Amino acid sequence: MVNLFDLTGKVAIVVGGAGGIGHAQALGLAKAGADVVVASRKLEHLEPVAKEIQTRGRRSLAVPVEVTQEKSVVAMLDSVLKEFPHVDVLVNAHGLAIRKPADTFPLDEWQQVIDVNTRGTFICCQARRVVA
Repeated sequence: MVNLFDLTGKVAIVVGGAGGIGHAQALGLAKAGADVVVASRKLEHLEPVAKEIQTRGRRSLAVPVEVTQEKSVVAMLDSVLKEFPHVDVLVNAHGLAIRKPADTFPLDEWQQVIDVNTRGTFICCQARRVVA
């Protein structure tokens, strides 16, 4: 069963890899043999995850990124491509959750959620095209 998910020689980026499901996905990709880049807003949250991946025998890199800013996403990908020859997998595990009743939810906070969760995912998916 392990060979079914063999990612040896593959490079994965997990955006939102500092916590929650992104952290678990990053470790799972490493367990399957991938080298894993973890990216999120706060480098200090990413570095322990990258070290954890390295202790499992895989290469890893922690890269800060603001997913709502195209220049930041392109800079993240540039950093990755300086360390790794290619990117095979992109996991968009980042997200913002603000929980409030819909009838009192401030429009600016709703927009922030949409920007991070939707626009940020779209920008990350397009980044390879922008750099290529």
